[in-house]
Amino acid sequence: LLGHFVENASRVKNKAAVSVGLPLLLVIRTHSAFRAAASLALGGAVPESMAAQRLCLETAGYSAMMQGNESLSMIWLNRGDDDEAKAAARNAFRHSNVRNALEKRDHTIAEIYQNLYEYMIDGGAHLNERGFIDSLEVQRLEDGGARLTQIYLQAEPEVLKRGARAVGKIGVCALMIFEMMYPDDFRELGITEKIPRVRKGL
Repeated sequence: LLGHFVENASRVKNKAAVSVGLPLLLVIRTHSAFRAAASLALGGAVPESMAAQRLCLETAGYSAMMQGNESLSMIWLNRGDDDEAKAAARNAFRHSNVRNALEKRDHTIAEIYQNLYEYMIDGGAHLNERGFIDSLEVQRLEDGGARLTQIYLQAEPEVLKRGARAVGKIGVCALMIFEMMYPDDFRELGITEKIPRVRKGL
């Protein structure tokens, strides 16, 4: 469904303004991050997929935050100009600011966004014990010692299932954000009516 919207994004009207065109470009990057996250998770690199899932989530959040806000869009675009511009972008695009911007538009989406963000951090988007321990393998040796290894590609069904389910949740959250941003286009493309089906079981 994300890909379907990306393929038809040219249907969105009045794309000339930066605050309109830039969010659409971020929609495309969201889709790319989603595909990367899915590839990693389904390939067994579950903790590593969390970083890509976080990128997907944050890109969707940035897109919504910048929609219709020319000055904010320019702050983001000018981030690399100098240290002052970089500091301004960091201040403007703090996680709390993105969450609060979503909260002003839709409380339910903001809450889902926040819960998923925290889940990504716990799961490995930041280096922490949970993402680390889930991939830890301890082999007891005959001399009483132990060999500690890290599993790169998981084969444990439950771990793979959690990774795939997390990717699904992230994808649906991105869809909900973009539906909020482009409701008419989502209805015309038949995406709105399909979202409840892809949310089922997540």
